[in-house]
Amino acid sequence: MNLQNELDLYKFCPHCGSTLVAKQIEKENVKACTQCDFVYWNNPKPVVSAVIHHDGKVLMIQRANEPFRNYWVLPGGFISYDEIAEDAIKREVEEEIGTDIQLERIIGTYKIDTDP
Repeated sequence: MNLQNELDLYKFCPHCGSTLVAKQIEKENVKACTQCDFVYWNNPKPVVSAVIHHDGKVLMIQRANEPFRNYWVLPGGFISYDEIAEDAIKREVEEEIGTDIQLERIIGTYKIDTDP
């Protein structure tokens, strides 16, 4: 699927439901909402998330920033250029919850292309 076909898949804003229109921002073709400030950037970046469990519970954190401010999510973030995934998740957990973790295993790797 080429970029234009992928952009055509998104017709409505996931935040307010209004129409998305094709637009060029910072020399990139994007879809932007006609009513709110949502922009769908098709700019994939590798990220990591940690499933931290204790006594049958899983730790979730509340996002402080957009996108998805105030949503509950797993701790995680972007992988830096010179990092491996294992080092990135340890760094992100330290930054977000202030503690070191010991990795038990990698659960999986996934391509998620439906999350704006």
